Amino acid sequence: GDAVRAEKDMRRRRDVARSGVRPADAAEMAELSAILRDAHRATSPPWESPSWFKLFRRVDVNGSGLISFDEFAKMVRSLLKLPTSLLSESRLEALWLALDADGSGLISSGEFGKLMRIGAPTPDSASASRHFVYGRNRAAGDAVRAEKDMRRRRDVARSGVRPADAAEMAELSAILRDAHRATSPPWESPSWFKLFRRVDVNGSGLISFDEFAKMVRSLLKLPTSLLSESRLEALWLALDADGSGLISSGEFGKLMRIGAPTPDSASASRHFVYGRNRAAGDAVRAE
Repeated sequence: GDAVRAEKDMRRRRDVARSGVRPADAAEMAELSAILRDAHRATSPPWESPSWFKLFRRVDVNGSGLISFDEFAKMVRSLLKLPTSLLSESRLEALWLALDADGSGLISSGEFGKLMRIGAPTPDSASASRHFVYGRNRAAGDAVRAEKDMRRRRDVARSGVRPADAAEMAELSAILRDAHRATSPPWESPSWFKLFRRVDVNGSGLISFDEFAKMVRSLLKLPTSLLSESRLEALWLALDADGSGLISSGEFGKLMRIGAPTPDSASASRHFVYGRNRAAGDAVRAE
């Protein structure tokens, strides 16, 4: 039993905290963010604007929207090609402890994105690189979408629709999860992260109201009889609390996890998938 727990703790990096390594503070986080961004630019093709969201997806092999320390370390050492001479193991562990503040052993795409945006430069000079020009063009598109959604949000607010409260959020989360299960192939465990990616066509890690509505109506196939337009708008107002007109993958994931079952082992998850697959097979045989 102790050996199993020790192995689990090793995977979740709880042993790091016990070893005396302290979480990185705000100044260290800013410095480490700059190191990761520089490495990201250096390892990105010259014709492509670096995208932290795409980088995250490369190590999130199961599309869960969460990565472990080992996957994070793989990103840093293998994809960003940062040797210990530039980022020591102790600093990497300190960074992880700061990111994994709840000690769950996992960090979300939203948490990783927040790190990568710390102190990110926003150059506006004519000497900006092609990376920035491409990124600025994409940002301009996002700004147009955001402005459109902000106008829509104002219209919604003026119409008297109020943001969904905690109880309504829990109910709406359950409706979305049920629809997600119903529209997922029987051999595949539903992944909210993959669902988000299907409407995040530019890979920015952000979606607008129109993209969110497309997800609900077209992908999850929820008609207004099950989720009215006013409830959809109330849900959006609650998610887009800052009025930016966009929500992140982390904010969407937080919604989808409200009240969701949390199996605490890989075997439990496999058992669920296996059971559903077997039920699907039984249905086919019965037919």
